[in-house]
Amino acid sequence: MACGGEDGYGDLFEFDPLSVEFNADPIPTYRHLRQRAPVYYWKAGRGYLVSRYEDVLTVLRDPRFVTVPSKGRRERPAPRSEGEYIHRLLIDHDFFSLPRADHVRIRRLAAPAFAGGAVVRLRGMIKEIVDDELDPAAWGAETDLARGPSVNIPRRVLVSVLGVPPRDEGLFLDFADAMFTAFSPGLSEEDYLLRVKVMPAGYDLIKDLVAARRNRPAEDLLSDLVQASNGRARLSTAELQGLVASLITAGVGSLTQSICHSVLTLLRHPDQLNILRNEPGLLENAIHELNRFSGFVKIITPRYATECVSLGGVVVRPDEKVIPMLASAMRDPAGFPDPDQLDLRREPDNLVFGGGPHFCLGSALAKAELECTIASLLARYPKMRLAGEPVIAPSIMVRNLVKLPVRVD
Repeated sequence: MACGGEDGYGDLFEFDPLSVEFNADPIPTYRHLRQRAPVYYWKAGRGYLVSRYEDVLTVLRDPRFVTVPSKGRRERPAPRSEGEYIHRLLIDHDFFSLPRADHVRIRRLAAPAFAGGAVVRLRGMIKEIVDDELDPAAWGAETDLARGPSVNIPRRVLVSVLGVPPRDEGLFLDFADAMFTAFSPGLSEEDYLLRVKVMPAGYDLIKDLVAARRNRPAEDLLSDLVQASNGRARLSTAELQGLVASLITAGVGSLTQSICHSVLTLLRHPDQLNILRNEPGLLENAIHELNRFSGFVKIITPRYATECVSLGGVVVRPDEKVIPMLASAMRDPAGFPDPDQLDLRREPDNLVFGGGPHFCLGSALAKAELECTIASLLARYPKMRLAGEPVIAPSIMVRNLVKLPVRVD
C-alpha cells in the first residue's frame, strides 16, 4: 500500500508484527496506520487491519461482524496426527470461534460462574497462591519475573478453579502449555507435532473432569459450569471442553503477559508507581490503565463481515476478514485524551477486556488475579527495580515478554 513517509517509513509501508522495531516500540506504527491507512489490507494476514478507536468499536459491537465466516472454515489438509486433530477440534469449538447464536447461548449459561460475586469467594484462594509465589524466602535478590511467578500464578489458579487432582497437574500443565505455544509463529512442522502430542491425553483429562463434576459437584468453577442451566438447557461436554480450552489460552498466557507488562510499566514510571503506593484504592483503575498503556495485545480474534460494510472509507465485503488492533485503539486520541500519558487516575474503559458480545467472560477472575499480584508485589518489595533489559520475543498476537529481570533487595 503506497503511503507517505512523514513518519519515517518511506514511500512504501508494510506491516510486520514480528519485526524487531515493532516489538520494541509499536506506537509509531499504530499512529501511522491510524493517520494514513486506518483500514489497511495486510497481505500476510489476508484481511484488513483496523486501527482507529471508533472503527475497532464498530467491529466489536456491530452485529454485521461475526467471528466465523458464513462459508465456514477454509479447507485444510488432513491432520497429520491425532494430536493435531484434537488441537484443531478444540480451536474450532473454542468460545472465541463459535457462531453468534451458540456464543450468546453458552455465554448466558456460563456467565454466573464468572460473575464478580462468584469470583469473590475465590479471592482467598488466589491470595494464598500469590503470597506463596511471592514469598521472599523463595526469592533471591534478583529474579526473572517473566519465568517464575507471572507464569505460576495463573497456572495454579486455573488448576484450582478447575479442581484438577494433584496426580493430574503435570499432564494438565503440559496440555495448557501446548494449547498456548502451538500458536507460536515460525514453528517447524516437527516442533508443532511434538507440542500437540499431549492433546489427546489432555482432551481425555478434561472430559474426565467434566464427568466427575456431573456425578459429584465440588466447590470450584468447573462444577459451577457443569451445573449451569437455564430450564432444560445445559452446557454439553463438548461445549464445556471448549470453554476450558478458551480459559487456558486466555487465562494463562495472556494473564502472564498482563502481569509482566503491568509491572514493567510501573517500574518505568516511578511517579505513577508512587501514586499507587500512596493511594492503594486506585488499584482497580490502575489495572485497566496499565493494560491500556502497555498494549501488549497487538491484535485480537478476527471478525468477518456478513454484508457490505463501509469502515473508515473502505467497503468490506461479505466474508472478508477484519482484524481489530486493540492496542492501537487504546492509543487513539479520539478515544482517550492524552493517550500516550500513563495516568492511573484515568477512568477505566472496558475496552481492555474487549467489547460487544465477546467481552471477556473471565474478566472478573483476571482482574482479581492481577489486583492480588500487583498489591502483593508493592507491599512485599518496596524497592523493586529493573535489573536489566527486558526481552520481547517475536509473536503475532502479543508483545511476548519472555524476560523481566528485577531486583527486590
